[in-house]
Amino acid sequence: MKCILKTDIATVKDKANSFQIGDNQFVVAEEIAAVADKWKEFAYADIFLSVPFLQAIESMPELKMKPFYVLHEINGICVGVLYFQLRHFNLKSALPVESNEAKLNLKNWVSSFVDFDTLVLGNLLLTGNYGCCAVNPSSHKFDWKEFQVKMLQYLKVEKKIEPSAILAKDFYNNQVPLQLEAAGFHKFAVQPNMILHLDDEWLTFDDYLEAFKAKYRVRYRRALKKSEGLTFRALTLDDLEFYMDHMHDLYLGISATAVFNLFTLPPDYFFTLKQALGDRFLVYGYFDQDNTMMAFFSCVDNYDHLQAHFLGYNQEENHEKQIYLNMLYKIVEIGIAHHQKQIILSRTAIEIKTTVGAIPHEMSCLFLHTNSITNKLFGPIFSAFKPDDQFIIRSPFKDGLDQ
Repeated sequence: MKCILKTDIATVKDKANSFQIGDNQFVVAEEIAAVADKWKEFAYADIFLSVPFLQAIESMPELKMKPFYVLHEINGICVGVLYFQLRHFNLKSALPVESNEAKLNLKNWVSSFVDFDTLVLGNLLLTGNYGCCAVNPSSHKFDWKEFQVKMLQYLKVEKKIEPSAILAKDFYNNQVPLQLEAAGFHKFAVQPNMILHLDDEWLTFDDYLEAFKAKYRVRYRRALKKSEGLTFRALTLDDLEFYMDHMHDLYLGISATAVFNLFTLPPDYFFTLKQALGDRFLVYGYFDQDNTMMAFFSCVDNYDHLQAHFLGYNQEENHEKQIYLNMLYKIVEIGIAHHQKQIILSRTAIEIKTTVGAIPHEMSCLFLHTNSITNKLFGPIFSAFKPDDQFIIRSPFKDGLDQ
């Protein structure tokens, strides 16, 4: 654990503002560079909180996410940080195109109420809690209700911005902040985070396969055989520039099928992250015999865990070649080769991820409309968007049972 250092406010005065709540001071900046020296004290264990990653996101205006970085100080000592994104939410436009389906009629009607600027505590690009971090969580406590009043007032007066809502994402169910619920936030379930915990005895991918039940080893070999004719390789920075447009098309084909699609990555997203993160950002491609890219996936070597990121693939070829399943196996192989403790596969495609050993970890978000009367309506509204739990939890391992 790193020590907490005194914050030199003079270094951020020209690019940051602050407000006070009792002994708590909150320094707010719009650029990570303005608070980078202190932010680094809280980002050493996660790439997605790192200055290079956040700077890369800042450099992509196409994402339409305005960041705000907050240092929480007590008596001049920085005890925690908060990360916000300001984003306009038009929920109706974020739903799938096939809006004529009966099951989407209610959602389309309900979603028409969600069309406003929202202050997000966390990162919309990621699965997980990337909104707050502290060296010592017990010291990072304050009156949230008063904080949100001051934060919204700061945005209104200093930035001429008036968000209609606050969204806090994503919390495991045993980590939901009680202060937010007490402040009137509505808790609602989202799809679980899929995590594969790697056994210390799996020194090679073959060790992992050896832990499989016989039928799942057969499944692996069948998927591998179907992918014959495809060449797999790591993509360099030059590759990411050369294949940029094609990768974007593959990504768009998959993102269009998402249950919600609150953003669209720009074409240079993967190239920009590779520039920013270097060897910790891994991108791999699958190519056919004509050297046409059929698929790609990305992941982050995030210290003690491998974190799957965005991908894309040719959907017409996917069934015949079992591309998606082969990518999951390959991600596991990479994680083992990098001696990771776990692989975070994020949400979506829950059942197929369980077939490679991932376990669902339930998550929730919290939402507050700044109008107290309107806020009362959002409990029923979010019930219409409860995740579909119709999936079977598989277990490929000898000591595991399918549910």
